[in-house]
Amino acid sequence: MLSRNEIMQTIEMIDQQHLDIRTITMGISLLSCADPDPEACCRKIYDKICRKAERQHYLAHAGMFLQRGRDNVVALVPGRLQADGHSHTVEKYSKFAYSSRFAFSISRTPVTLGEMAPDSMLCFRVGGYFYVKDLVEPGYRVGEDGLDFRWSPLEGIRVRTRLVPNERGHLRIHTIESGFDCTAYDCGFALSTDDRISFSRRAEGPVSEVVSRGDRCAVTSLSGDGRGEVLIPDPNTNLIATKTSIPMAVYAIRKGVQTIRTQVDYL
Repeated sequence: MLSRNEIMQTIEMIDQQHLDIRTITMGISLLSCADPDPEACCRKIYDKICRKAERQHYLAHAGMFLQRGRDNVVALVPGRLQADGHSHTVEKYSKFAYSSRFAFSISRTPVTLGEMAPDSMLCFRVGGYFYVKDLVEPGYRVGEDGLDFRWSPLEGIRVRTRLVPNERGHLRIHTIESGFDCTAYDCGFALSTDDRISFSRRAEGPVSEVVSRGDRCAVTSLSGDGRGEVLIPDPNTNLIATKTSIPMAVYAIRKGVQTIRTQVDYL
């Protein structure tokens, strides 16, 4: 994970040393491109960027997995190990995936699912309230084959989540140990569904889908008897879209241990 000091150093390099931001978003180090000949240096930089601009890319130094689609970069992340005093840290750091095209949503209250707006999260309804991932346990793993981490949304529920990148998006495998019956909502990205644009929503069997201006996010329950639903969050919960829709798979979680598998498509 990146420390605050590393983040501030990066900002300083952009602001004062004119570092090309593309090398950051792609996670590329240009140290190996150094050359006393400026033309040779430029050629090395060009070749390295072209070589590294692949569709799926594991960033070891950042602890994340990047995916690239049409006008969209998605980061799969495990989350954070410790809390801090900043506002909305759960939304900023604890979702499963972050998209440069769809941004992310900010929760208002945990009282209703529409106000919670849990895009890119596994959300649990317990006792009339909604709970999501905050911190991950030590020992999480990020590699070329995906991510593996453990977390707890509240006392009485523990989850092991595996995110497996694929050509369509990623597969989520959640092993849930619960001390009581509850409901879980495995949510995809929040897509713009403003009344002034063309969009469609669909929920049929285990599949839910939102299509908007050529963008698409579909969520499919592969195991666990999930059903497809589309959530319409409260307006202005998303950073860039005033009105959104979130495809999701809804699962009945029973006391004990069970595994659910959800495919999320967006590439």
